[in-house]
Amino acid sequence: MPHFQFLDDLKSELMVTPEYVTLFKVVRDYPLDHPGFTINNELLLHKGRIWLNNGNSFIPLLLEEFHKSPLGSHTGFIKTLSHLQ
Repeated sequence: MPHFQFLDDLKSELMVTPEYVTLFKVVRDYPLDHPGFTINNELLLHKGRIWLNNGNSFIPLLLEEFHKSPLGSHTGFIKTLSHLQ
């Protein structure tokens, strides 16, 4: 399985974000109280998607990179966001 530096960088940022760390610990310690949340590969997931806090520096990077990719193909903000989700 390929290893992506991106995921390491994302984990590093998330693990110093108070909102993420708090939610991660609560979900880890009380998973039944948080339906829809799981932890996989040291990442907090919500409904199978990586949970990112508002203001996370990776959000603009993801939008930009996806927008430039053939899948993004300049389809506009709403469609780009929908594809990323």
